[in-house]
Amino acid sequence: MRLDKIALALACMAPISAAQCAVTDVAFEPYGTGCGAVVSQAPSLSGSFESSTCSVSLTVDAFGGCCNTFLTFRLIGLGLAPDQVPLPFLGTGCDLLIQPLIFVALPPSQDTLKLRIPPGMPTGTLYLQGGAGYFTTIGMTRDTALTQGLRVTLL
Repeated sequence: MRLDKIALALACMAPISAAQCAVTDVAFEPYGTGCGAVVSQAPSLSGSFESSTCSVSLTVDAFGGCCNTFLTFRLIGLGLAPDQVPLPFLGTGCDLLIQPLIFVALPPSQDTLKLRIPPGMPTGTLYLQGGAGYFTTIGMTRDTALTQGLRVTLL
C-alpha cells in the first residue's frame, strides 16, 4: 500500500455512504504484548468497523489515573509493517511493534479515534499500536505505557 493512499484515508472527511464503501469488512487481530509504566496493567487497543458510515473506530483503553497519577494523553501510531524495537527507557519489555508512519495524539478525555475509509481505498493490512502518557506528582515523573499491536486488514 502506498503512502499517498494512507494520507488520503486519514485526511478524507467527506461523508461516505455504505454503497460507496469499497471495503466490505475489516478484521482486527492483536499481536505482541503491551507494557505498563506506572500501572501494572498495560493499556489495550481495539477496533471496530461500521459499514453504514464506512468508518473504523480505534479505542485506546487505558488506566484513567488515581491519587497522584494522572492520564495526560492517549496515542495511536499507524504503520505499514510490524516491527519489534526494544524501548528500554519506557520499561522492561516495552517494544515498538510497528514501523510508524504517523502518530495521532488524543486528549486524555478522548479514548476513540474514528476514521472514514475513502472510496477507492485499496484493501490490505495496516499495523497500529497505542499508548498512554501519565504524570505522577510524587517524584514529578512522566511515564508512557504501550498497548499490544493491532493488525487491521481491510477486506
